[in-house]
Amino acid sequence: MHAFFVPLLILTKLSVFLILSNQLKHPNNNFNEPAKSWPALVIDSDVQNDGVEVTVLAEPSTMTIYHVQPSVPSKKAIIVNYDIMGINLGRNRAICDQLSRDTGYHVLMPDFFRNGDGVMNYGGFDLATGMTPEGLAWFSTMTSQRVLSDTDLVYQYMNDAGFEIESYGSTGYCFGGWVGFHQATTGKISAHVSAHPSFSGGEFGLENLVKAVQSPIMMLPAGNDPDYVKEGGNIEQWLEFVDQKVEVFEFPDMYHGWVPRGNVSIPEVERDVKLVMEKTVKFLMENM
Repeated sequence: MHAFFVPLLILTKLSVFLILSNQLKHPNNNFNEPAKSWPALVIDSDVQNDGVEVTVLAEPSTMTIYHVQPSVPSKKAIIVNYDIMGINLGRNRAICDQLSRDTGYHVLMPDFFRNGDGVMNYGGFDLATGMTPEGLAWFSTMTSQRVLSDTDLVYQYMNDAGFEIESYGSTGYCFGGWVGFHQATTGKISAHVSAHPSFSGGEFGLENLVKAVQSPIMMLPAGNDPDYVKEGGNIEQWLEFVDQKVEVFEFPDMYHGWVPRGNVSIPEVERDVKLVMEKTVKFLMENM
Protein backbone atom coordinates (compact mmCIF):
# COMPACT_ATOMS: atom_id res chain seq x y z
CA MET A 1 0.00 0.00 0.00
CA HIS A 2 1.08 3.57 -0.65
CA ALA A 3 0.45 6.78 1.21
CA PHE A 4 1.60 10.35 1.31
CA PHE A 5 1.37 12.97 4.00
CA VAL A 6 0.71 16.68 3.76
CA PRO A 7 2.43 19.07 6.14
CA LEU A 8 1.24 19.80 9.64
CA LEU A 9 -1.45 22.48 9.66
CA ILE A 10 -1.10 24.96 12.50
CA LEU A 11 -4.35 26.55 13.66
CA THR A 12 -4.83 29.84 15.43
CA LYS A 13 -6.35 28.05 18.45
CA LEU A 14 -4.00 25.77 20.36
CA SER A 15 -6.82 23.52 21.57
CA VAL A 16 -6.83 21.61 18.29
CA PHE A 17 -4.03 20.19 16.22
CA LEU A 18 -4.33 18.02 13.18
CA ILE A 19 -2.33 15.90 10.83
CA LEU A 20 -3.81 15.30 7.40
CA SER A 21 -3.02 12.16 5.45
CA ASN A 22 -4.34 10.17 2.54
CA GLN A 23 -5.99 6.90 3.45
CA LEU A 24 -3.75 3.88 2.96
CA LYS A 25 -5.81 2.34 0.18
CA HIS A 26 -5.49 0.93 -3.31
CA PRO A 27 -6.77 3.48 -5.83
CA ASN A 28 -9.30 2.42 -8.43
CA ASN A 29 -8.82 4.42 -11.61
CA ASN A 30 -11.74 2.97 -13.59
CA PHE A 31 -14.66 5.39 -13.38
CA ASN A 32 -17.05 2.61 -14.37
CA GLU A 33 -16.22 0.60 -11.26
CA PRO A 34 -18.48 0.71 -8.18
CA ALA A 35 -15.65 2.39 -6.27
CA LYS A 36 -16.37 5.51 -8.29
CA SER A 37 -20.10 5.23 -8.90
CA TRP A 38 -21.06 3.69 -5.54
CA PRO A 39 -18.25 4.04 -2.98
CA ALA A 40 -20.57 2.76 -0.24
CA LEU A 41 -20.43 -0.68 -1.87
CA VAL A 42 -16.64 -1.05 -1.56
CA ILE A 43 -14.81 -1.97 1.64
CA ASP A 44 -12.30 0.62 2.76
CA SER A 45 -9.30 -1.67 2.32
CA ASP A 46 -10.01 -1.95 -1.43
CA VAL A 47 -10.24 1.70 -2.43
CA GLN A 48 -8.48 5.04 -2.03
CA ASN A 49 -10.90 7.11 0.01
CA ASP A 50 -11.71 10.77 -0.57
CA GLY A 51 -11.15 12.10 2.93
CA VAL A 52 -8.31 12.86 5.31
CA GLU A 53 -7.56 11.83 8.87
CA VAL A 54 -7.59 14.63 11.45
CA THR A 55 -6.21 14.19 14.96
CA VAL A 56 -7.57 16.41 17.73
CA LEU A 57 -6.68 16.77 21.38
CA ALA A 58 -9.26 15.01 23.53
CA GLU A 59 -9.91 12.98 26.65
CA PRO A 60 -9.17 10.21 27.49
CA SER A 61 -6.76 10.35 24.52
CA THR A 62 -6.37 12.11 21.19
CA MET A 63 -9.21 11.40 18.75
CA THR A 64 -9.13 10.88 15.00
CA ILE A 65 -11.82 12.35 12.76
CA TYR A 66 -12.22 11.21 9.16
CA HIS A 67 -13.16 14.34 7.19
CA VAL A 68 -14.45 14.43 3.62
CA GLN A 69 -14.64 17.93 2.20
CA PRO A 70 -17.14 18.58 -0.61
CA SER A 71 -15.91 19.60 -4.04
CA VAL A 72 -17.76 22.92 -3.65
CA PRO A 73 -17.70 24.86 -0.33
CA SER A 74 -20.67 24.07 1.88
CA LYS A 75 -22.03 25.32 5.19
CA LYS A 76 -23.60 21.97 6.03
CA ALA A 77 -22.01 18.87 7.56
CA ILE A 78 -23.00 15.29 8.38
CA ILE A 79 -21.54 13.37 11.30
CA VAL A 80 -21.29 9.60 10.78
CA ASN A 81 -21.45 7.41 13.88
CA TYR A 82 -20.03 3.96 13.13
CA ASP A 83 -21.13 0.66 14.64
CA ILE A 84 -19.66 -1.37 17.50
CA MET A 85 -17.03 -2.91 15.22
CA GLY A 86 -15.26 0.44 15.03
CA ILE A 87 -13.93 2.72 12.34
CA ASN A 88 -11.73 0.25 10.46
CA LEU A 89 -14.07 -2.66 9.71
CA GLY A 90 -16.30 -2.60 6.65
CA ARG A 91 -17.19 0.36 4.46
CA ASN A 92 -17.32 3.22 6.96
CA ARG A 93 -15.06 5.64 5.09
CA ALA A 94 -16.59 4.69 1.74
CA ILE A 95 -20.03 5.50 3.17
CA CYS A 96 -18.70 8.92 4.22
CA ASP A 97 -17.34 9.45 0.71
CA GLN A 98 -20.72 8.52 -0.79
CA LEU A 99 -22.62 10.87 1.51
CA SER A 100 -20.36 13.80 0.68
CA ARG A 101 -20.59 13.19 -3.07
CA ASP A 102 -24.37 12.81 -3.00
CA THR A 103 -25.16 15.76 -0.70
CA GLY A 104 -22.32 18.17 -1.42
CA TYR A 105 -21.79 18.50 2.36
CA HIS A 106 -18.82 18.00 4.64
CA VAL A 107 -18.87 14.53 6.22
CA LEU A 108 -17.09 13.78 9.49
CA MET A 109 -16.63 10.46 11.27
CA PRO A 110 -15.14 10.67 14.80
CA ASP A 111 -13.31 7.66 16.19
CA PHE A 112 -15.27 7.42 19.45
CA PHE A 113 -13.49 4.21 20.46
CA ARG A 114 -9.99 5.61 19.73
CA ASN A 115 -7.04 4.04 17.90
CA GLY A 116 -9.23 2.08 15.51
CA ASP A 117 -10.61 -0.05 18.35
CA GLY A 118 -13.85 -1.98 18.23
CA VAL A 119 -15.49 -4.78 20.13
CA MET A 120 -13.30 -7.40 18.42
CA ASN A 121 -10.30 -5.91 20.25
CA TYR A 122 -12.03 -6.75 23.53
CA GLY A 123 -13.09 -10.36 23.19
CA GLY A 124 -15.70 -9.92 20.50
CA PHE A 125 -18.98 -11.76 20.95
CA ASP A 126 -19.89 -15.04 22.58
CA LEU A 127 -22.56 -16.74 20.47
CA ALA A 128 -24.44 -17.89 23.56
CA THR A 129 -24.25 -14.82 25.80
CA GLY A 130 -23.43 -11.89 23.50
CA MET A 131 -20.59 -9.52 24.36
CA THR A 132 -17.83 -11.07 26.48
CA PRO A 133 -17.12 -9.76 30.02
CA GLU A 134 -14.04 -7.99 28.64
CA GLY A 135 -16.15 -6.40 25.93
CA LEU A 136 -18.84 -5.33 28.39
CA ALA A 137 -16.23 -3.69 30.62
CA TRP A 138 -14.80 -1.81 27.64
CA PHE A 139 -18.21 -0.80 26.29
CA SER A 140 -19.34 0.50 29.69
CA THR A 141 -16.93 3.43 29.20
CA MET A 142 -18.94 4.62 26.18
CA THR A 143 -21.31 6.85 28.12
CA SER A 144 -23.67 9.44 26.68
CA GLN A 145 -21.51 12.14 28.25
CA ARG A 146 -18.42 10.82 26.49
CA VAL A 147 -19.96 10.52 23.01
CA LEU A 148 -21.52 13.98 23.27
CA SER A 149 -18.19 15.42 24.40
CA ASP A 150 -16.54 13.76 21.40
CA THR A 151 -19.23 15.18 19.12
CA ASP A 152 -18.49 18.64 20.51
CA LEU A 153 -14.88 18.10 19.42
CA VAL A 154 -16.14 17.71 15.85
CA TYR A 155 -17.91 21.08 16.07
CA GLN A 156 -14.83 22.64 17.65
CA TYR A 157 -12.51 21.25 14.98
CA MET A 158 -14.67 22.60 12.17
CA ASN A 159 -14.89 26.01 13.82
CA ASP A 160 -11.17 26.19 14.55
CA ALA A 161 -10.31 25.06 11.02
CA GLY A 162 -12.32 27.97 9.61
CA PHE A 163 -15.36 26.10 8.29
CA GLU A 164 -18.55 28.08 8.92
CA ILE A 165 -21.13 25.34 9.38
CA GLU A 166 -24.73 26.48 9.73
CA SER A 167 -26.40 23.07 9.95
CA TYR A 168 -25.28 19.63 11.13
CA GLY A 169 -27.01 16.30 10.70
CA SER A 170 -25.95 12.81 11.68
CA THR A 171 -26.38 9.20 10.68
CA GLY A 172 -25.50 6.10 12.64
CA TYR A 173 -25.34 2.34 12.50
CA CYS A 174 -25.99 -0.02 15.45
CA PHE A 175 -24.25 1.72 18.40
CA GLY A 176 -24.09 4.80 16.19
CA GLY A 177 -27.88 5.04 16.25
CA TRP A 178 -27.80 5.31 20.03
CA VAL A 179 -25.15 8.01 19.66
CA GLY A 180 -27.33 9.79 17.11
CA PHE A 181 -30.38 9.87 19.35
CA HIS A 182 -28.24 11.51 22.05
CA GLN A 183 -26.93 14.01 19.49
CA ALA A 184 -30.55 14.75 18.56
CA THR A 185 -31.37 15.78 22.15
CA THR A 186 -28.84 18.63 22.17
CA GLY A 187 -30.41 20.98 19.64
CA LYS A 188 -27.08 21.03 17.77
CA ILE A 189 -28.12 18.81 14.86
CA SER A 190 -31.00 19.32 12.45
CA ALA A 191 -31.80 15.66 11.70
CA HIS A 192 -30.65 12.11 12.38
CA VAL A 193 -30.91 8.84 10.42
CA SER A 194 -30.40 5.49 12.20
CA ALA A 195 -29.87 2.31 10.18
CA HIS A 196 -30.31 -0.91 12.16
CA PRO A 197 -30.09 1.06 15.44
CA SER A 198 -29.05 -0.62 18.68
CA PHE A 199 -29.65 0.96 22.05
CA SER A 200 -27.44 0.39 25.09
CA GLY A 201 -29.55 -1.45 27.64
CA GLY A 202 -32.19 -2.29 25.03
CA GLU A 203 -35.66 -0.83 25.50
CA PHE A 204 -35.22 -0.30 29.25
CA GLY A 205 -34.91 3.39 30.11
CA LEU A 206 -35.21 4.41 26.47
CA GLU A 207 -38.43 6.42 26.67
CA ASN A 208 -36.89 9.45 28.38
CA LEU A 209 -34.11 9.62 25.76
CA VAL A 210 -36.51 9.39 22.84
CA LYS A 211 -38.93 11.98 24.24
CA ALA A 212 -36.02 14.42 24.68
CA VAL A 213 -35.18 14.35 20.95
CA GLN A 214 -35.31 17.79 19.30
CA SER A 215 -34.63 16.81 15.68
CA PRO A 216 -36.45 14.87 12.95
CA ILE A 217 -35.60 11.16 12.98
CA MET A 218 -35.53 8.46 10.33
CA MET A 219 -35.09 4.79 11.33
CA LEU A 220 -34.13 2.06 8.86
CA PRO A 221 -34.30 -1.22 10.81
CA ALA A 222 -33.31 -4.69 9.62
CA GLY A 223 -35.77 -7.56 9.63
CA ASN A 224 -34.21 -9.10 12.74
CA ASP A 225 -34.06 -5.86 14.73
CA PRO A 226 -36.42 -5.59 17.73
CA ASP A 227 -40.00 -4.48 17.21
CA TYR A 228 -39.56 -1.27 19.21
CA VAL A 229 -37.36 0.24 16.45
CA LYS A 230 -39.80 -0.70 13.67
CA GLU A 231 -42.91 0.95 12.26
CA GLY A 232 -45.57 1.15 14.96
CA GLY A 233 -43.01 0.39 17.67
CA ASN A 234 -42.43 2.28 20.88
CA ILE A 235 -39.77 4.64 19.52
CA GLU A 236 -42.02 5.83 16.71
CA GLN A 237 -44.93 6.23 19.14
CA TRP A 238 -42.84 8.18 21.67
CA LEU A 239 -41.56 10.55 18.97
CA GLU A 240 -45.09 11.11 17.70
CA PHE A 241 -46.24 11.73 21.27
CA VAL A 242 -43.85 14.71 21.52
CA ASP A 243 -44.80 15.87 17.98
CA GLN A 244 -41.40 15.06 16.56
CA LYS A 245 -41.15 14.19 12.89
CA VAL A 246 -40.30 10.50 12.40
CA GLU A 247 -40.10 8.19 9.40
CA VAL A 248 -39.56 4.43 9.63
CA PHE A 249 -38.78 2.09 6.76
CA GLU A 250 -38.02 -1.58 7.47
CA PHE A 251 -35.70 -3.78 5.41
CA PRO A 252 -37.24 -7.20 6.13
CA ASP A 253 -34.72 -9.18 4.07
CA MET A 254 -31.69 -7.73 5.86
CA TYR A 255 -29.85 -8.68 9.04
CA HIS A 256 -28.56 -6.27 11.67
CA GLY A 257 -25.29 -4.65 10.57
CA TRP A 258 -25.74 -5.02 6.81
CA VAL A 259 -25.20 -1.39 5.79
CA PRO A 260 -21.47 -1.03 6.61
CA ARG A 261 -20.61 -4.73 6.64
CA GLY A 262 -23.12 -6.79 4.63
CA ASN A 263 -21.92 -8.88 1.68
CA VAL A 264 -22.80 -6.70 -1.32
CA SER A 265 -22.00 -9.51 -3.76
CA ILE A 266 -25.49 -10.69 -2.76
CA PRO A 267 -27.88 -8.71 -5.01
CA GLU A 268 -30.44 -8.10 -2.25
CA VAL A 269 -27.78 -6.65 0.06
CA GLU A 270 -26.39 -4.41 -2.68
CA ARG A 271 -29.93 -3.25 -3.45
CA ASP A 272 -30.72 -2.39 0.15
CA VAL A 273 -27.38 -0.69 0.89
CA LYS A 274 -28.08 1.58 -2.08
CA LEU A 275 -31.63 2.22 -0.87
CA VAL A 276 -30.43 3.11 2.63
CA MET A 277 -27.95 5.58 1.20
CA GLU A 278 -30.61 7.13 -1.02
CA LYS A 279 -33.09 7.46 1.84
CA THR A 280 -30.41 8.86 4.15
CA VAL A 281 -29.36 11.51 1.64
CA LYS A 282 -32.94 12.52 0.85
CA PHE A 283 -33.98 12.79 4.51
CA LEU A 284 -30.92 14.76 5.61
CA MET A 285 -31.10 17.16 2.67
CA GLU A 286 -34.80 17.79 3.31
CA ASN A 287 -34.28 18.48 7.03
CA MET A 288 -30.90 20.21 7.29
